Amino acid sequence: MNDENKLSKKSLIIFSLGMLLLAASYFFPIWTIDLDAPQYPEGMGLRIWADEIRGENEHDLNNLNKLNHYIGMKEIDPEAIPELKIIPFVLIFMILFGAAVIITKKKKLLLAWNVILILFLLVGLYDFYMWEYDYGHNLNPNAPIKVPGMAYQPPLIGSKQLLNITAVSLPGIGGILIGTALMLSIFSYTYERVMNKRKIRPSAELAAAIFLLLFSGCSKEPVPINYGNDNCDYCLMTIIESKFGTELITDKGKIYKFDSIECLAAFETEHGIDAVDSKWVTDFSGIHQLINHNDAYFLLSKRLRSPMGLFLSAYSSVEELEKVKSEFGGEEITWNELVDYVKQKWD
Repeated sequence: MNDENKLSKKSLIIFSLGMLLLAASYFFPIWTIDLDAPQYPEGMGLRIWADEIRGENEHDLNNLNKLNHYIGMKEIDPEAIPELKIIPFVLIFMILFGAAVIITKKKKLLLAWNVILILFLLVGLYDFYMWEYDYGHNLNPNAPIKVPGMAYQPPLIGSKQLLNITAVSLPGIGGILIGTALMLSIFSYTYERVMNKRKIRPSAELAAAIFLLLFSGCSKEPVPINYGNDNCDYCLMTIIESKFGTELITDKGKIYKFDSIECLAAFETEHGIDAVDSKWVTDFSGIHQLINHNDAYFLLSKRLRSPMGLFLSAYSSVEELEKVKSEFGGEEITWNELVDYVKQKWD
């Protein structure tokens, strides 16, 4: 084509195929969660569609809610989940935007379509993870069955043991169709750049294309700690207490997990890891989510014993720290002071 800003016929065909797959994803479950337990030998499952949640079998959702009642988990009520009302409109928007790409044949619009869909997917995965976290951690204190320190958060992806229940979470057919549609669209844009007759010069668009292709392999975000199963990379003990877990991520994306702040600090100091991308600590208050250590506030309180006995805890705000401090005493310290304290105590 003479206009270098226009998409070729081959790219349009590939992108159009991806659009058909995206539209078809509405008619299949986007995500699946299967549960296997001795008391349910036939198994149970959830199927999460764009606009509803169903049981794999007729009574699965009802049976799961009954089981959750005994351990204090919330009832799953599809009508009370706002995301199920939003996702169909997201799909409609992306399909209409895709139609505009096909009509105008503009490369820049195709690039924008890719970026927007990736952002939607990232926000969706984060929102799903936070829903699972609240679902598994925010338990009814008056539940008939209480296991101290136990949380029931299903895995975002993969398998996880929850008491005597094995939970397996994986993308459904709809999720696979969405992912395939994105890959076809990325391929279309990259094909246009590679097949351009002129020599490709460094540009913001080319950088964006490379970013899109490598995006899934360059994430350096923390991963959920599998409490009760993961081992600390420093002391090698099983990570149990969800108020204290920490992580270290290297520049190459390797993740180390620890059962306490002191193990994280000691590991980095003793192993001399220079290429550290980020360090993450658990917020002692609230829902115990991982926060970057640069955004955290640290308390040293002799009345709050951490797993390895150095009495350290982290907070997402100074207000939360002060609340705990007023009840248990102690002093606020900086990260550098914390590292020096760990060195002094363990040397």
